[in-house]
Amino acid sequence: MHVVRRLLLMMSLAFASPALAGVSVLPATARAPRCIELAGGDAARIRYIAARRAELTVCDRAKPTLECATSWGQLLVASGDAGDPARAERYAPLFHTDRRPMARTPQLVRTYLHLAGAMEQQACFTEGESLYRLALALVDADKRDPGDVADIYYALAWNLSYQERHKEAEATMRATLALRARTLSAGDRAILQTQQDIAYMLEDQGRFAEAEALYAPLLTARAARTDDRGMLDVAVTYTNLGYNLASQGRLAEGEALFRKGLEAAAARVGDSDPMIAKGRSYVAAIIAKQGRTDEAESWYRRALAVLIRRPSMDPDRARAILGLATHLQASGRCPQEVRALLRIAADDARLRQQLHTGFSRDAQAALQRSAPIYAAQVRAAWDLAQQR
Repeated sequence: MHVVRRLLLMMSLAFASPALAGVSVLPATARAPRCIELAGGDAARIRYIAARRAELTVCDRAKPTLECATSWGQLLVASGDAGDPARAERYAPLFHTDRRPMARTPQLVRTYLHLAGAMEQQACFTEGESLYRLALALVDADKRDPGDVADIYYALAWNLSYQERHKEAEATMRATLALRARTLSAGDRAILQTQQDIAYMLEDQGRFAEAEALYAPLLTARAARTDDRGMLDVAVTYTNLGYNLASQGRLAEGEALFRKGLEAAAARVGDSDPMIAKGRSYVAAIIAKQGRTDEAESWYRRALAVLIRRPSMDPDRARAILGLATHLQASGRCPQEVRALLRIAADDARLRQQLHTGFSRDAQAALQRSAPIYAAQVRAAWDLAQQR
């Protein structure tokens, strides 16, 4: 899911709006609430909500504590209802490491964004979606600057994309572009980034020709920026255009552009950057499709040499392991190494699956993303059995 767009997001995407200044994509505290995925469906959720409300009844509103704030955050995530605004105003600051004084509405918005980020870090995107929508309701009601609203729409669009709701994601990203166009010039970096993201979301729907048409003007506009960030943006755009062409079967063109962008990006962020390594794994796949087996293996191994050092929870690590394993498997090479690699990938996948406390839609999607690992393990066992 979302192959090269992850490379772009990590390398060139950063929220620059004051609306999201200081908002972390990680949980703001170690006690940030987990995604609410309760076995037992609605009845279990109702009991959970009642328990959190009971905890709040014994909290002293004049002396807000992290424990009470955590109960409030869990209630918020489970119910999608902020409840008493006065209580929310007191508890919201406890979720932030940034202690700058803020008005009530921006502070609550920041809290929703912190909690949404915590949910997404656990691959609990449906919970994150409800928090983004709460944040939007607040900023819309407060009639804030359209740039603030656009930034939240932007985050929501990617949330929907992660849920594979691609048409909704595209529509939300186009709404983001319309809002940003009200306050920013046509060549502004945020405008260009949003246009590129629309191209991604078209590709997610298989509309590669439509997406390709967006890249030429985007490259022209980005080439006008000669600072380091601008040059990195150009490099990543070449990378993504290369992916687009390869996906249309134009493998030689796609490989050339992908490599051009990857080399330019590596010159700016370093050859051992994890996102460069991730890009190499995609070049390897394009090379493999052209029948250059040995060269593809070399690219896969270069990528894995960097990504194997990533945390076990990092999906890019498992993806790189799977890439090399399935490539070796397809060429009938190194069956013992294949089995060892897949065992590591499966262990990583199980760790990610354990983030989910119930078999929710997000949990099912996580399991589906891991299915190729388990299928490859079955084949690896079969290959070894055939050798005996």
